[in-house]
Amino acid sequence: MKTESISARIRVKNGKGAARQMRRAGQIPAVVYGGANVPANIQLDEREFVRFLRIHTGEQVLVDLTIDAGAARKVLLKEIQRHPVTGTVIHVDFNAIALDKKIRITVPLKDVGEPEGVLKQGGILEHMARSVRIECLPMDIPEHIEVNIAELKIGDHVLAGQLVYDKAKYRLLEDPKLALIAVVAPAAEEAAAAEAEAGAVEPEVITAKQPKEGEEAVAGSEKGDKKGAAATDKKGAATDKKGEKGAAPAADKKAEKAPAAKK
Repeated sequence: MKTESISARIRVKNGKGAARQMRRAGQIPAVVYGGANVPANIQLDEREFVRFLRIHTGEQVLVDLTIDAGAARKVLLKEIQRHPVTGTVIHVDFNAIALDKKIRITVPLKDVGEPEGVLKQGGILEHMARSVRIECLPMDIPEHIEVNIAELKIGDHVLAGQLVYDKAKYRLLEDPKLALIAVVAPAAEEAAAAEAEAGAVEPEVITAKQPKEGEEAVAGSEKGDKKGAAATDKKGAATDKKGEKGAAPAADKKAEKAPAAKK
């Protein structure tokens, strides 16, 4: 693997306030972890580091780091922190390494070719993973691992165990059955198939129970009969009461006034 060179200086001041001042002055705060030395707080020239990133877009790059014009140290670019809005680099982490000890890193996958299932069958290329974890010596770190996808048809996929790489240098740390890339049917066709399957069985429509012919009229008639009967009963009862109240006293008075019959 090609090694890139980056220069840095030891940071005199630490803390959030100092880091903000450093960024305004065109410097990037960084830290070197591991190795015989304790974590070293350093600062990078922003322009130099941006030029470095234009060549190496990914992380986990082997670097010859020179601090304050001293001897170069082999470090691995571990992490780049960016501003959530502007995307500018706000912090960088390095790991000091020994060239004779294997390390575990994440390596990106690179597609090779155009899938037959996409070109001729109208399928869609889907990436379930864009990188894999491997173990190797620092000087053997690959920039990427190539994946031949030219012969993939709709329904085909590439598993981690199918990757082609130098097994003498690298050890794959992923499950061999892990699916990485696949060619799937277009989403529109899948949706149409789902709708067709759903339409094959018509759902039962449940509505409110409708009265049969004549039921509503009968019900209304019965209601009217009951209402009329009740009104008639009330009227009759009122008549009876009136008769009972006025008939008896009037008859008694008439009897009292009548003269006695002559003998």
